[in-house]
Amino acid sequence: MKSILFVTYGDSFRPPMALYILGHLAKDEGIELAVDSAHVKDGVGEPVTEKAITTLARYGIEGGTEYCSQMEWNMYDIYDFIVYMDDAARWPLFKIIGGDPDDKVHCFSEFMGMKGTIINPELTRDYDLSFKIQKAACEKILELIKGK
Repeated sequence: MKSILFVTYGDSFRPPMALYILGHLAKDEGIELAVDSAHVKDGVGEPVTEKAITTLARYGIEGGTEYCSQMEWNMYDIYDFIVYMDDAARWPLFKIIGGDPDDKVHCFSEFMGMKGTIINPELTRDYDLSFKIQKAACEKILELIKGK
């Protein structure tokens, strides 16, 4: 079974949405996949917003009250893929894990052929657009996982 960790700087909006989206897509294709989320900022992550859960439900995906856990150095060895969601997470992530010798770390937006941070639905209030972008990126991630 492959495993993937979505990492953000501090919010818990994008990673759990991606977590639920990718989990749903994998299940639909009969692929066993362990998906989790973490943040690199000190402290406790924030819960998934009601708006995120409502948006997921509107697209037929069950969400929950997932919190991002605190990123730890040993998570590098646990997961097959580590995908950071925002530019702010990149350097703290590499500082925590100490590098990427196995080429496991990817930026979420690279799966969309883009660079940088994907939109934060809490800032834009456009959860539907965020969902569509995340779903398209998760479909690309699933293709990558199926190919390995």
